[in-house]
Amino acid sequence: MLEEEFELNEAIAEFIKRPEISEDDLKHFLTHWGAHPDHYKDYSTRVVKNLSVLNVKLLNELDQDKRFHLLKALCLTVETALSLKTWEYMLGHEDGAWYWNNYGLFFSSLHALIPTLNALQKHVSEIEPSFTGRLIYLEGKSERYFLERLHLATRFVHFENHYFVYGGKGAHRNLAYHIQDKNAKGVRVDLAYDGDSNFSTQIMRLQEQAKIRRVFRFERDFEAAFPPEILASAITAYLKQFKDESAETSIKMMASGSLSRVFEYSKEAAERGYALVLICYHNPYFS
Repeated sequence: MLEEEFELNEAIAEFIKRPEISEDDLKHFLTHWGAHPDHYKDYSTRVVKNLSVLNVKLLNELDQDKRFHLLKALCLTVETALSLKTWEYMLGHEDGAWYWNNYGLFFSSLHALIPTLNALQKHVSEIEPSFTGRLIYLEGKSERYFLERLHLATRFVHFENHYFVYGGKGAHRNLAYHIQDKNAKGVRVDLAYDGDSNFSTQIMRLQEQAKIRRVFRFERDFEAAFPPEILASAITAYLKQFKDESAETSIKMMASGSLSRVFEYSKEAAERGYALVLICYHNPYFS
């Protein structure tokens, strides 16, 4: 921790002891600890005013611990707003090409915003987890492709998430460290697993080691849960569109497990991102 951050934390801890914090008090604090005294003063004043008006009521309603996290998040927001304004200038000013002297990759320094944004997200997660990023851990690629295609087909924001495939078959042993890293950055973690896997016996231990917001248990293998009729239709649709317009895949043919050509087509379609065919490719009928 840098000396400046230590001093800020000390100032926040002292400031939140006040029984009642006024809007002007909050403005003064954010201006002193978050805004730059010389750069973009009018802009910073507007940012501080908006944040103070919108958050002073909430700040007074929270307990001491959450007060700290909210005030720290507000300071980080003012800092981020100033950084964004600086980048607006660096990316958009008229003589930018001359100033950067053909160094086109100067924009790569935008990554310096990531630690501050991670810290901001972490503090917000201590107040209200619903406003942070979300990562869903899935056992296999089938589940990921299926959820991604649902989002593509419906455009529902419910499916606009990030996914991490942990792979099953013992890979979950290293999950605790990965989830702990996401916890430290304030990311909401949800997890899905197949109820018929050996993961069922270890999920409670994992929840003791890391913070998982929601756990979803498939009663049986995800791929096997799809009716054969749907999977047969998916393969038929793919074959007709890309291979043979006269193709027809029956449930009986699928159940026989002897369709090597259909198996290969399923693999090919899966690699091209056709979710239901990918599910078919992993279906026990072909195992």
